[in-house]
Amino acid sequence: MNPRVPAEVLVHSSPNAILAARRFVAQSRAMSVPVFVKLAPNIWEYRGRFRAVRFTRNRREVAMRIYEIHPHLYERHAREYGEMTGVLFLEEE
Repeated sequence: MNPRVPAEVLVHSSPNAILAARRFVAQSRAMSVPVFVKLAPNIWEYRGRFRAVRFTRNRREVAMRIYEIHPHLYERHAREYGEMTGVLFLEEE
């Protein structure tokens, strides 16, 4: 859904997702992780090793990034899975 993946990852509104994003940023000074992007069901593409550099829940910034993607696609996704309320920024190692 997000063409800026893996540089920007939309984060779900669930407390566990927000906690995981914050932990990833806190731990990224010491480690990076392999990142795979789902292209289709059961089809994944390796994109490299990345570390988290920043996480934001700023409503204006999140909304701007979400609606730059494709508003109708996002709205359908949000109805099905729930709202995204954060953006996690990654950089390649």
